[in-house]
Amino acid sequence: MRPYKKDMVNAPDLLCELNHATAWMMALPIELLGSEEWNEAVVRQQKAFLKWRKYIYGQAYGSRSKQLPRFA
Repeated sequence: MRPYKKDMVNAPDLLCELNHATAWMMALPIELLGSEEWNEAVVRQQKAFLKWRKYIYGQAYGSRSKQLPRFA
């Protein structure tokens, strides 16, 4: 049996947060574009995407690379 790691990243949780953040951003009406609420939604979506991307690259490259590829 594997030991439980409290800090282990949970892929379904990361993907769920990314989906919710994206849905929240897309659900905002066009009138709110550029507003504080819009900016909060964008920041949340970007953070969720970066966490998901970091997880995916970590799975793909593992410990072979200390520096993840940069694509924007």
